[in-house]
Amino acid sequence: MADGSAACGLISFLTYQSADSWVAIWTFGLLIATGILARIAYVQIGAARIENRQTQTLLACNNYDLNQVLFECQTKIGDAKRRNCLANEAGRLSLEIKTILNFLDSIAIGIDQKLYVDDLAYSHMHRIVDGQVKELLIPEILQKIDCSLMDFSHLVNLNKRWKTEPPREKLIVPASLGNPAAMAGSRNHE
Repeated sequence: MADGSAACGLISFLTYQSADSWVAIWTFGLLIATGILARIAYVQIGAARIENRQTQTLLACNNYDLNQVLFECQTKIGDAKRRNCLANEAGRLSLEIKTILNFLDSIAIGIDQKLYVDDLAYSHMHRIVDGQVKELLIPEILQKIDCSLMDFSHLVNLNKRWKTEPPREKLIVPASLGNPAAMAGSRNHE
């Protein structure tokens, strides 16, 4: 009987509300719905930004292999390496060497400025970066291409950091979406 009287009380409450009360009730409901939608939008925008950074990182890293100009530069430098005369021909290959180093330096700058995802770039480029720094950023070559280590300081610093503190490869998920590893673990125990 208590349940019936509570239902009657709710019905009588709703029945005897003035128009101003109904406007206030619906306005409050609209406020709650707007808040929920704003939170959903915030989470989706954050996820889109992360996905965009990941996509831009992959595009930049893939350019090393897919860009025709970079490919031709790598081919010419590679030919000189195979003939063991890279240091002797560095002056003639100055444009190609600078192109490769500038490209890698631009990746390093993008990582420094948080435009690219560090651990994703590391997965794709750390061996390439280390190899090119060891082979191209030596005093004999730098002198012949009229450059210094300071001209590629971002690249040098990135290579040092990747050697001493390689980034941990991790899945990047907005904090608002929770920890996917924890969620996967909780599903395994069900």
